[in-house]
Amino acid sequence: MLKMHSVNKYFGEHHVLKNVDLSIKNSEVVAILGPSGSGKSTLLRTLNVLEEIEDGDILLENRSIIYKDDAQKKRKNPKQLSYEREEIGMVFQNFNLFPHKTVLENVIEGPVQVRKMKKEEAVVNAERLLKRVGLLEKRNKYPESLSGGQQQRVAIARALAMNPKVILFDEPTSALDPELVGEVLDVIKDLANEGLTMVIVTHEMNFAKDVADRIVFIDEGNILFEGSPEEFFSNNKQERIGKFLSNFK
Repeated sequence: MLKMHSVNKYFGEHHVLKNVDLSIKNSEVVAILGPSGSGKSTLLRTLNVLEEIEDGDILLENRSIIYKDDAQKKRKNPKQLSYEREEIGMVFQNFNLFPHKTVLENVIEGPVQVRKMKKEEAVVNAERLLKRVGLLEKRNKYPESLSGGQQQRVAIARALAMNPKVILFDEPTSALDPELVGEVLDVIKDLANEGLTMVIVTHEMNFAKDVADRIVFIDEGNILFEGSPEEFFSNNKQERIGKFLSNFK
């Protein structure tokens, strides 16, 4: 469904992603693990074309989301990019809700403005999704009145409202107090059980073990491991990964 081929990304002289090859299959849940600064979030942002790559290719359902001009890769124009961003949802670390809009207004914004859905239909869909994440009773509240966990659940409902082909989660619990983490992870687990295609950057090792079909470990911009959770957590012989996992015991 979603593929990266020989992707390179630089920030100035810093080579953040190094010839990355990665394929995400339909209905697969992939957890991206690695130390801080390893390139995890940058990898995710390149998949959603929030970061421009210097070299390589990214494909959604075998359609390149960048194009070649001579030997140089460039971004597509905004109209072309909007299609890709409609089909690839994103849940950020810090929620990114509109503070001046109610919960319901936040969820219907994308479907109405981007998908051109009728407002009445968008409201029905949004209320269904808010019920799904346990927040229907908060639909007329503003984000500032919600806990961090509730705001993140609204952000998940907002991403789902666009009916994307895949959702990317960038450390969805990193900004939460510890007691609020579980409520967000439970929602994501439910989505995984429903067969939603997801790529999740996380530091929650037990969550990754439980929910992921495949673990991808990245360090210094290189993918060092791809395999099942069992292979990663129980049978891994790589010294670098062993050192990483020792921090969570």
